[in-house]
Amino acid sequence: MEIKLQVILFIISYNVLGFFPIFSDDGGKFQKSIILIDKDKVIYTEWVQYQDLFFLRDSNKGIKIESKRIEGVIDKNYYDTILSSNRWKSVSESFYLISSGSQYQWKGDKLYFREDQATFLLKIVLLSATGYYYLSSVRANQDIRDSYLGFGSDSRIEKFNREYNQFQIFSLLTGLFFGYSAIHSYIRFGTDSNYKDLHLDNRRILPISDLSLKDSNSRNITHLQMGIEFKF
Repeated sequence: MEIKLQVILFIISYNVLGFFPIFSDDGGKFQKSIILIDKDKVIYTEWVQYQDLFFLRDSNKGIKIESKRIEGVIDKNYYDTILSSNRWKSVSESFYLISSGSQYQWKGDKLYFREDQATFLLKIVLLSATGYYYLSSVRANQDIRDSYLGFGSDSRIEKFNREYNQFQIFSLLTGLFFGYSAIHSYIRFGTDSNYKDLHLDNRRILPISDLSLKDSNSRNITHLQMGIEFKF
């Protein structure tokens, strides 16, 4: 004898607050971030990813979107920073703030501060060395002028040439590094870790409700059917 038991479960809800967590890879923990959708949309909302789907929700509605439509997930603070700044500000800050411009590139990690520290330290070392050898070459040149009737001038001239050459070398290194840092700051502005432009200035920030149903699947009503079969 075969007995078939079929259990039909309907879940009807006005939102997805209790449904989406079962799809999460990290225990159903939603995060709130800026979601970059397609080429021109931005949504600031809670989200969780499961396989090739992104589940988005706010207090009134929930939707699912295919991962291929998601161009990136970034922090709200980073988004605001880019919109309130520009490439040339990043370039100028690389000089007067002696920064690396790393805060204008989204990497999804916490290494910005370390990179800024390393860049700041290297620039300070180069500037200090350049200043030191400049002053040293000036003093050496003054010693040549003060030499009495040219006595001992050969060693002083040799010292001047040595200090002046060092000054020229460090001046070149300092100029090259500052120039590289400025160009790098310009290029990396508003990009991801692969230097892909996120086009944040050209995107419209929208609520979930403004996403068209033809482009996303509404999860306002969920119908789940489970079948269980026993054989005796």
